[in-house]
Amino acid sequence: MTASRTRFAMFTVTPLALFLAIGIGLRTMTPPLGAVATAAQTNDGMSISDLDARTLEGEPFPLGDLEGLPVIVEFWATWCGPCLQQRSIVEGILPELEDKVHFVSASVDESPQLVQRHLQRHEAIGHEVMATEEMTQRFNVRSIPMLVFADDQGRVRHVERGVKSADEIRGLVASTSDNRPDAAPEFQRVKRPGSVDVDKEYDITDLAVPLGEIHELLPRDAIPALTDPKRERASDADWMKPDDRVIEIAIGDEALAAPLRILNWHEIVNTTIGGEPIAATYCPLCDSASLISRRVDGPDGEEILEFGVSGALYNSNVIMYDREHMGLWSQLAMEAISGPMAGTPLVHLPVRLITFEEFLENHPDGEVVSIDTGHERQYDADPYRVFFDTDRILVPVSHIGDALPLKTLGLGVIANDTTWFVPTDAAGDGLTLKTDLGDVVLRTSDAGVVVQSSPKGVRSVQTFYYAWSAFHPDTRIVSND
Repeated sequence: MTASRTRFAMFTVTPLALFLAIGIGLRTMTPPLGAVATAAQTNDGMSISDLDARTLEGEPFPLGDLEGLPVIVEFWATWCGPCLQQRSIVEGILPELEDKVHFVSASVDESPQLVQRHLQRHEAIGHEVMATEEMTQRFNVRSIPMLVFADDQGRVRHVERGVKSADEIRGLVASTSDNRPDAAPEFQRVKRPGSVDVDKEYDITDLAVPLGEIHELLPRDAIPALTDPKRERASDADWMKPDDRVIEIAIGDEALAAPLRILNWHEIVNTTIGGEPIAATYCPLCDSASLISRRVDGPDGEEILEFGVSGALYNSNVIMYDREHMGLWSQLAMEAISGPMAGTPLVHLPVRLITFEEFLENHPDGEVVSIDTGHERQYDADPYRVFFDTDRILVPVSHIGDALPLKTLGLGVIANDTTWFVPTDAAGDGLTLKTDLGDVVLRTSDAGVVVQSSPKGVRSVQTFYYAWSAFHPDTRIVSND
């Protein structure tokens, strides 16, 4: 197997992060989990106009020179079965689209000779070129086939992974040709074949959210939460980078860094620090991070829970479950939403997102969650990079506020019945939020939000505005004024 082929195959045969498993109908060289119907989304700020592919003869092929019509770029390889299936579909509808789009077949094969040999047996599909490293990096091409749809100005309107049907391509072409902003989609529940069945696998007694708005996307524990993971001395963790984002957990004389590069793939770390059972939770789709106690007042007194990842989302946010009662818990609702503990609030500790460099400065003898998790994951990869660079939301959300840009990062706070959202710009180097329960003192860091102190009973979580506003539509926005 060639080096190029190995790189892509290694990515697709391992379990994928949620971003690659939902909303984009991913089909890789492993058996597909099934397509997901989602509304078309924009990819603001991305463009193909400054990119050059290479012809099969090695000459530059400027994508910006394709004028007058929208452009579809397909990333593919001669050895990829689903890619050949996609090419067959495109070949069947290309005659009806030839006056509507430019089609570019961008191979990620190791050499153009492989493509040339393929073309001796098969028809060429549009402009046959070789993808450059700049192209694959810009669109984070880690699974194929992949289709990029750009309008006649070179602006990227859609990035779609997995095999698309003829009708899906026709719809995406029509949407790309319309340069008006995409309309807000009507809500449509996503239920992936083979994924969790919420009402059968969990105790949904007293469910506090509409069952019809819970997206069922993956099997239970397909994203495996970590419980009492291995740790290592942070100063010895040469696999960590200084600017890696971590959740700082410091209780008593102990300090532990929970890296987001690990939480991207596991979302929950159940552990004990300073004698306290806690869970660090992270949902990449909301960039939402919280630190919670696992001590909960249950129906029979205090219990220590272990949390797992349910495989479902509500308001584009992770739904957790407790292994003891199989009740559901919402990270951003900040409480149990079903089961014997429905309505029980989570007890929050101050959440602190800092860089690994700052963690080492704060805790020279601290520890970090080890990369030796017992799971095969690409912890050095960021599967959410493209998602973070756009305003795209991957699954329908019923109600989103319009007071701020969707992916404004900030701190969501609940004190009694009042909620606030503090954007990072407002927090700056330091801000004191006065609540009925006392003052919340916070600041921003190079990694996110740092809650320096918070009174008992106040719950807080770092998150994007769009998700917080969906849970808390009456939230107060804290401004710089």
